[in-house]
Amino acid sequence: TELAKADKELTETQEGHLSAIQKDARTIAGDDEARAKAIQWIDQNLPVFVYLDDYPEIPGHQSIPAFLKRKAEGTLEPEDENFEKLCKVAGLDPAKLQELQNIDTEQRNQLANRASSVVSAELQKRWTDRGVKVRFNLDGNDIQTFVSDTTYTFDVDVNLDERSRGFRWFFGFYTAFAADTDGGDKDTAILLLDEPGLFLHAKSQG
Repeated sequence: TELAKADKELTETQEGHLSAIQKDARTIAGDDEARAKAIQWIDQNLPVFVYLDDYPEIPGHQSIPAFLKRKAEGTLEPEDENFEKLCKVAGLDPAKLQELQNIDTEQRNQLANRASSVVSAELQKRWTDRGVKVRFNLDGNDIQTFVSDTTYTFDVDVNLDERSRGFRWFFGFYTAFAADTDGGDKDTAILLLDEPGLFLHAKSQG
């Protein structure tokens, strides 16, 4: 009917293909077992889609006891979850840091320094705009994340909260992506990014 409306005619070959498709369709429609298997196959192979409409915000300042308390109570906020992802990427254990606070401050600082080196090296592989260095600073119960530009004569530490929105987008996205795909629940997911890198200039967007 639709072909007639459009004043189109099928060739003999096309007619043959269409007839074969119609025959197969009728067969499939009546085969409940095959239909169930097809649905099962789709369920098993359908990828996970993850939609990100904004960047994961990671706090530049975190109280370790408050974080551990919320985690134990199961009341983590989104920023807490992103901080936890940063710790995963950095190889930091907040509980271990808290345990060492009054026992071995030297080991505690060593753990923070090693984590700083790990994140700095990984971040620099992807942030090609300029040289940057990440430093985790432990101050009593608190941990602060500083980022400095290494292109200057002296490194000037700036708290992550005070960096540009573009850099924080990149840092947050990279951290969440690295954590979630390293044995996480998004390891085989398809990411849908809404205006990725909107606050970055053209080179960094690329």
